[in-house]
Amino acid sequence: MVLGNRNLNREKNGESFYHYSIDEQSFFKRQKDLEDQYSIDKIKLVTILEENNEALGADQTVLDNISKLKDASTLAVVTGQQAGFLTGPMYTIYKAVTAIKLAKRKEKELGVPVIPVFWVASEDHDFEEVANTYIATDKLERISIKRPDHNKGSIGHMPLNNNVEEMCRWFIKHFEDDDYKLDLEQLINDALNASQNLASFFSHIMNRLFRGHGLVIIDPLWQGIRDLQVDFMKQAFMNQKFDLTKH
Repeated sequence: MVLGNRNLNREKNGESFYHYSIDEQSFFKRQKDLEDQYSIDKIKLVTILEENNEALGADQTVLDNISKLKDASTLAVVTGQQAGFLTGPMYTIYKAVTAIKLAKRKEKELGVPVIPVFWVASEDHDFEEVANTYIATDKLERISIKRPDHNKGSIGHMPLNNNVEEMCRWFIKHFEDDDYKLDLEQLINDALNASQNLASFFSHIMNRLFRGHGLVIIDPLWQGIRDLQVDFMKQAFMNQKFDLTKH
């Protein structure tokens, strides 16, 4: 947070930790650097994203944004978060909203297609970071799910268990009765029925919450994504400029 604020305020001791400043000209520089330094099989990427986002129940706005990736000039505003239970902390939602709004603004300013993308950090192993959410009843109450028995792997490999369903029912029961409760209950139940693990559950909920806004979901554990990552990571490593005099 401190470094981020220093970069926003253009302080030299903060900017040195970032490749780009947070100003309008930096977006144009980033756009040029991406075009000059990196390449990826976008047709394969489009196919993977289409198949998996359709499986999440994506609407046409999402599929249209994925299709834009066929255009070599298309850029993305990428954000992401661990697959928290019932989306986890509120800043998960704020991140998605920011990506959607920033993508729309930059598409106009840069003159090229820009799409919002949410990276689900399904490879993360820190279960404690995804196991909690909060609900306001007469007080702020924490809801926690239990780790599946004998499973210490990544979040994307943790199956849904009875405890997750029990906590979802508890959440719905204690949610304030209003015009949205039935829709929320349906959303959660649909996501539970369609999901195999915690990351999938999270992705289904995020897709439903942002329906109509074109938010593209990507999960690094989806089949085919890791193959694309290999070549990209090689490029990223080779394009780094190392100054050994600083070490």
